[in-house]
Amino acid sequence: MGIDQRKGERFQEIGRVQCNELCVFPGIVSDISISGCKVRFPAILSVDSEEDYELSFTFTRIIKSFSIILIGRPIWFNLDSDSTEIGFKFLHSPGTRQLSELITQLAKDAIPDTEDF
Repeated sequence: MGIDQRKGERFQEIGRVQCNELCVFPGIVSDISISGCKVRFPAILSVDSEEDYELSFTFTRIIKSFSIILIGRPIWFNLDSDSTEIGFKFLHSPGTRQLSELITQLAKDAIPDTEDF
């Protein structure tokens, strides 16, 4: 991507993505924002950019693990020799509120604590 056209700040967060419509194997989240994410699946996939996909995200934050169900539309994809990287745009989804809470927490965690100085 030559020009950064992202609407929201992206955060790197460890997580898995399951999308049975695309791949039997889970993908790995590269980054996430309130408006979308980048995911790498460990297989060559046929991606329909006109299709909306149900994505089940599992994140591990500190001790608790939780899942978020989001609807995503592929905006771009890159095929490598053994994997597919996809940029998804999020649509209104059952997990939109949970995503918002996660992004808020990631933004809060990214701000350095100046009280220790």
